[in-house]
Amino acid sequence: MSDTRKIKMHLDIGDHEITVQVPPDRHDFIRDVEKNVNGLYSKWRKEFPDKTNAEVLAMVTYQYASFYNTYKERYEQALAKAEECLEMFREDETTE
Repeated sequence: MSDTRKIKMHLDIGDHEITVQVPPDRHDFIRDVEKNVNGLYSKWRKEFPDKTNAEVLAMVTYQYASFYNTYKERYEQALAKAEECLEMFREDETTE
């Protein structure tokens, strides 16, 4: 039986509080995400003082979405390559 318990966490992202529900074993991961997002937000808040909070949050959102899509694309390429290698391995086994 899988553990479906979740805990409620309150996060401070770019001076906004949000609430998320996560499995207990993801607590540290979520805090790391919060820390990294806020680190970039704080850095860019100082670098771009003429931008509004919403603009800086939009920039941070774009940055993390870009990271996500890049890694998703790399994962899909790696998975395709692994499947290709596995198929070659299977073909080699059948010809022996």
